[in-house]
Formats: sequence, structure tokens, C-alpha cells
Amino acid sequence: MKSVNTLLKCLTLVTIATMCMNIEAFPIFKGTKFHVVIMNLVEETINTNCTSVYKEEHFRNQIAPNTNLTWSFKTDWLIQTDYACDLSISNAQVHILAYAELKNFVDDGCGGRHCFWKVSRDGIYLYHIQKQQFFWKYRWEPKL
Repeated sequence: MKSVNTLLKCLTLVTIATMCMNIEAFPIFKGTKFHVVIMNLVEETINTNCTSVYKEEHFRNQIAPNTNLTWSFKTDWLIQTDYACDLSISNAQVHILAYAELKNFVDDGCGGRHCFWKVSRDGIYLYHIQKQQFFWKYRWEPKL
């Protein structure tokens, strides 16, 4: 009986600790839904080539000026979820990590379950939801 009470106390403490953590942002529990948005503020079409190595996903798109590319996904029980994208315009290119299933990326980078990327001439910015501010993350590299 004593071991059952101890187990119940431990489960209660774990439940309370979990509730106090930022479950909204960091995927403590697998199966959390996330969204990535790449907004084109460049005055030309952006070519995208995005992959998720672990989930074996690959997609290419074009983002017209003043529009965006959006996709949603759930974190997987067995496989880590990451998305990397190559973006290119007529004379420049950049490789970005659009989403990473890491606490510092989700909580410190995106600030929640939506990762908003702003693509402009002077660089690529990530919006932090809780701070309500874009932060510079990447710069364009000349095409070779």
C-alpha cells in the first residue's frame, strides 16, 4: 500500500510539473501540431526547396511577391521533425532551418507553435510570437 501511495505522489508531481511547463510551444508530448509560414516581401518570385530528412518529405514551391508558403504538421512519435529549406531569387540564395524539434528553436526562436519567416532583400527574419518582434537570422549569399 505504501508503494502505491508513493507512486501516486510521484505521478501527481509529474503532472503538476508538466502543466507548469510551456506545453503550448515545446512539444513535450509527441503529436503536437506546428505551422511554418514563409512570407515573400521580395519584389520577385522565391523558389523554395524544403526537406524533412527524418520524415522523408520533400517539396518544391514558388512564392510570388507579397504571398506566402504555409504548411502544417504534427511531431512524430518515433521520428524527429525538422524542416530545412533552400530559398533562391535571381541573384542570391540561402539555406534556412525552417523548423527544428528543439526546445531552444521552438521556445526561443518561434515563441510558440507557429514559425513565421519574413524574407526581404536585407535578410531572412524569424518572428518571435511572445516578444512580437522579428529577429534577423540569415543573410542572402550570392549565387555561384
